[in-house]
Amino acid sequence: MQPTLPPNGSNVLCNVLAPTSAKILKYVKLPLMVLAALFMFSQGVRSQSASAINFDGIDDYLRTTSPFYQYNKEITVEAWINTTESVWMGQSTANVDNFSTASVWLWHIKAFGQGMDWLVSDNGTLRGISLNTLASGWHHVATTANACGMFIYVDGVLVVSSATGISNGILNVSNSIIDFGKDPRYSNVISTGTDRYTTFSMDEARIWSRSLSQQEIQAHKNCELVAGQMTGLQEYYQLNQGLANGNNTAITTVTDASGNARTATINNLAKTGLTSNFITPGGVTTGTNCSSFTATALVASSNSPVNPGSTLNLSATGTPFTAWSWTGPNGFTSAVQNPTIGAITSAGAGTYTVIGTTAGACSATATTTVVVNPPASAINFDGIDDYLRTTSPFYQYNKEITVEAWI
Repeated sequence: MQPTLPPNGSNVLCNVLAPTSAKILKYVKLPLMVLAALFMFSQGVRSQSASAINFDGIDDYLRTTSPFYQYNKEITVEAWINTTESVWMGQSTANVDNFSTASVWLWHIKAFGQGMDWLVSDNGTLRGISLNTLASGWHHVATTANACGMFIYVDGVLVVSSATGISNGILNVSNSIIDFGKDPRYSNVISTGTDRYTTFSMDEARIWSRSLSQQEIQAHKNCELVAGQMTGLQEYYQLNQGLANGNNTAITTVTDASGNARTATINNLAKTGLTSNFITPGGVTTGTNCSSFTATALVASSNSPVNPGSTLNLSATGTPFTAWSWTGPNGFTSAVQNPTIGAITSAGAGTYTVIGTTAGACSATATTTVVVNPPASAINFDGIDDYLRTTSPFYQYNKEITVEAWI
């Protein structure tokens, strides 16, 4: 006789338990329901798309074997980082520690709370700046270098800079590699004690051959870049591949979203479980596209032409300028962005020049010409309805009168 199926049961289960009492079935039913719910929950977690990657600090790293290397005097390296330990990544001839001939750039985010170093080879001369502290948790870190200086931005805020920049050109090393998760200057042999692996998570890693402004960093740090926003972008790893905390053992490379096909190989990651794998969340929500950004050139303007005795309003606009210096006729100077001159006279007419200076001591110049209207010397009537009227004129003439005018 076919046994009666209990609610939420199965034929197989009832066949196995048929000789037992209904009382036993009562107690088996609840645990099975719990197990089923847990299984369904685990499947849901495993099916969630990844948005970042985690390195275990033992031997995990990504490597780009043929990165861009023909830099001029500008570079930007940016990524979302989550660490309580330290971070290594950089570009160098593999296993060679020499900024004169082999090492191009390096990130060293130090132990928890101890900041980071940003190092770049200026055609063999080491340039570098250091940040004293960096809090734990997810942070967007962007480092730039150009002829005007070196800069470190954390979450879009400039936190440290140097006026000593790239004067000769960034070292070009044709056989260089880029490592994420380890120091590329040292071997990956753990037994040597010089491997320099680190435990951290990373999202949205981007390397540019130009120096991004603070405004552009701020505009694009919380989103994913799309076509038209990648000028000078050489490598771009969104790290959205695979399933978060799932079985990703079939994935062997990380896609380069820049369009330059500089994929990074995945080395030694377990690619299963909560660490040493693709994870979620990251620093950026997957699928959040960046809006367009246009750097504004320095522009000078005014409310010219103005009448004598009125107020002249000067204006300077543009990014990424942070300091201003105005000069103009009649000895005018000002250090504010939008100065004014009250009770302007004809001596204030002429060319006004403004110099905008960036945080890195780079500058641009713009001019505007101001016209001060001269005092009137005549009047014009339109022949339609224009006229002047004197309502209380002299009228006690004797035998003489003269009327004259220029017409």
